[in-house]
Amino acid sequence: MKTNPDFLRINFISKNRVLIERIRFYEKRDNYLNFLYSDEPVEENLTDMYVIPVENLSLLASSKARPETWLPVIAYGSSQLLRKAFLLGCADY
Repeated sequence: MKTNPDFLRINFISKNRVLIERIRFYEKRDNYLNFLYSDEPVEENLTDMYVIPVENLSLLASSKARPETWLPVIAYGSSQLLRKAFLLGCADY
């Protein structure tokens, strides 16, 4: 995995267009964060980390986009699924 010291590439996975627009607001305020929005995880060479809804974590666990190197994953969603997220290997919630 090659990282760019000038910015952090984040694959933000969501089908919620309102949430994406809210995140874009913060993205514009910080040049260090570079978001790539998608409905499903992108291949590892396109991102430095994943941010994904907890209910979609299985997409990463079984995805060809995430083979051996295991980039950091931050899950988001209901606090009731917090335990599940960490058991599946999330770095943060």
